Amino acid sequence: RGKDIANAILMKGRAKLTYIEADLSPVIQSAIELFKVSRTRKSLDGAEEPDIIFESEKDLPKLILNESLMQDIFYNLLDNSRDAIVMKHRCIVDNKMTADETFYQGKIIIKVQKQGKSIVVTVSDNGIGMDEKSKTRLFVPYFTTKATSLKGTGMGLWVIRSFIEDHK
Repeated sequence: RGKDIANAILMKGRAKLTYIEADLSPVIQSAIELFKVSRTRKSLDGAEEPDIIFESEKDLPKLILNESLMQDIFYNLLDNSRDAIVMKHRCIVDNKMTADETFYQGKIIIKVQKQGKSIVVTVSDNGIGMDEKSKTRLFVPYFTTKATSLKGTGMGLWVIRSFIEDHK
């Protein structure tokens, strides 16, 4: 799996990327739709499918972007959020933690807003969270908080950070 990711990164480096002027919100909505159909119920390990709340200001300026890379960025962030939600669900079921509410429902919130001359996108969830030490290593290649060989190579955030940097 790590080999596949490394190959994808190398191919991206060789590829001529096309950037166009586009609205960001439809690109994010497309990533959300792809995300919703991408995983099986089994992969949720008994958890309910998380609610996804998408909030975007109206009349945002268009950006120069590569739609495919931008969609990959948001898909990866959504996937990480769902993993954190499934991990929290497992901890609740195994009595390793208690839910704040009677019934735990995963929630992912994506907000797009203009701040000065920038567009700021915030992706948040009510999953298991991270300790401070893990937060300092987020973008280190091969670092992962996922305790399984089936999920998480530690390359996802590193790769999407490079995609974001490609967009300046």
